[in-house]
Amino acid sequence: MVLPHDNLRDVAEGAIDAATEGPVWLMSYLVPCVGTVRALTCASERGCDVRLIIDPGPSERRRYDLPFPCRQPKVSDGSLHTKALIFNDRAFAGSFNFGGSLGNFDFLAVHESPEAVAQFKAHFEAAWVLPEADPLLRGDEAYAFVVHAAEKLGWDSFLTKVAQRAKSRGYLTTKEEAAIRRALE
Repeated sequence: MVLPHDNLRDVAEGAIDAATEGPVWLMSYLVPCVGTVRALTCASERGCDVRLIIDPGPSERRRYDLPFPCRQPKVSDGSLHTKALIFNDRAFAGSFNFGGSLGNFDFLAVHESPEAVAQFKAHFEAAWVLPEADPLLRGDEAYAFVVHAAEKLGWDSFLTKVAQRAKSRGYLTTKEEAAIRRALE
């Protein structure tokens, strides 16, 4: 069954609120919104095995103080782009970012067969054991890294822009850092 794009956040949070036992595992490209974190926290307090995996890129590898385990695994140079919720022997998967997507034309597919849910659980477990992403380069360290790269590679428009952004916002994004590291190899 495919859930239509209307009220997907309410549907997902309602599913988490209804979870009574077993895993409540969420993989999201974005950091979940406040309501979803609240629902996960309540499920954890009810005794569910709550775990959260988020992509380290858009979340900028921050460490979150949550009452349940949260990981930001390193996925080579790509993204952890899975959007899935496993609960009560069911799984939702689709294009819906549990951290946003207001206004997007998203969907969630409901999977209830034991075989499909087992595959989602195996995918989640495989991501769960990946190494954590390295902490972001921040502040003076981020700027110094760009300057070091520019001294080795020569200043170009990309490094100039990245240096300006690192100086103004105080960190390098995952993609900026990865591009510079590849150029330095």
